Amino acid sequence: MDPQQTILHNLEFLQTEIVTRLEHIKLYLDDTTPEAAESIFKRSGYIANLKQRIHEACYKYLVDADNSDVPEVLRVRAIDIIATELERIAELGEEFVQQSVYLEDPGKKNFPRLLSQIDLVVEAVPMVHTALFNNDTQTAIKIGRIQRRLERKFRKFLKKNAASLRDTSDAESLLSLSFSAYAVERMGDSLLTISESIISSNLGMVMDSARFQAMQDFSKNSDSAGS
Repeated sequence: MDPQQTILHNLEFLQTEIVTRLEHIKLYLDDTTPEAAESIFKRSGYIANLKQRIHEACYKYLVDADNSDVPEVLRVRAIDIIATELERIAELGEEFVQQSVYLEDPGKKNFPRLLSQIDLVVEAVPMVHTALFNNDTQTAIKIGRIQRRLERKFRKFLKKNAASLRDTSDAESLLSLSFSAYAVERMGDSLLTISESIISSNLGMVMDSARFQAMQDFSKNSDSAGS
């Protein structure tokens, strides 16, 4: 098989595994049993192996590549970064579950708020393939913006929990809840890194999402002023 095809297939498998893990975490919030938690952890080795295969294939491609094919070299480098960050999202999913094991929330009144955060990550991961392989920079920007949405949700969540800590004896559960939410918020950091790697690949230069958005805004303002 063509090395590039191998990289592509393994990246697709890895994306699917990450989405599946996140969906299992959502199910776990409805069934917080050790058995449900185990179903999340059991495929960790497969995720790590997929990431390692992608890393090794990318390294081999870059060593053997004709450096004149700059766009493809940049894309392969982006794929390597994406694989690392997808694996990181999976690890943060495990951290989320490890923290939530200590939750005592019989009414599960806080779980919908956690679900809304996870749903944002589930929404973002399938965008990666389109953004990278269709050179769709606007979709890459959407992935990066989810990081800001997760951060706002987490800050609001933390502020409310901090106020509750002063009025309750259930401090341990609230702290575990905050750590669980923080694990999801950090998934946003990985999404931002993925977004910026795709933007850089698509544009052929190192570019972060904020700088690219600023350039777009400047261009729009210039066009408006000239019309």
